[in-house]
Amino acid sequence: MNMSSPASDSARTEASAKAWLLDVGGGRTAAVGEKELQEVLVRPDTEWDSDAPLYRQETLAWRGRTLTVIDLGSVFGGRPDESDGWITVAAYQTVPGEPVSFGALRLSAAPLMTTVTDSMACTLPEDSLRDYLVWSYLALCFFRQADRVVPILDISRLFSDEGQRRLDRFCMSVGKPTSTPAYREGQA
Repeated sequence: MNMSSPASDSARTEASAKAWLLDVGGGRTAAVGEKELQEVLVRPDTEWDSDAPLYRQETLAWRGRTLTVIDLGSVFGGRPDESDGWITVAAYQTVPGEPVSFGALRLSAAPLMTTVTDSMACTLPEDSLRDYLVWSYLALCFFRQADRVVPILDISRLFSDEGQRRLDRFCMSVGKPTSTPAYREGQA
């Protein structure tokens, strides 16, 4: 005879969701929802804007659009030449019912799918002031996976004007990288 009630069974069921883990460089990992990631590109041709802050010097021509490529690794001290040339295109909406917008993120490795559960939720450690200030604004929430805390990015906030202004404060370097990034070698 089964003594459990439907209510107690549902209380034991933990919510879970699929997410993409993104190695954004600079020793940092972030995540986005499963449906936010639209496409992954390996060594696509990009254009440089050497007058822009280091974290957003590249633009990508993608499906008739020009997308700014955000390099979060450079915000945290990573170098563009550490990347293998991965770029992911993410979709977001600023207002429900409005058209979908797209943005691009520079990655140091291919995205990996993972499952996130409620029990993995955690707070952002205050180990680094820069990490805390950047992630507390750009992340929806955080989860612990193995020995690291992973922020789940708010893509619409990342690509918003206010998000760009905040990142500008943490990435004052302007100008092309001092060495040619490995992913750009051979490109004219």
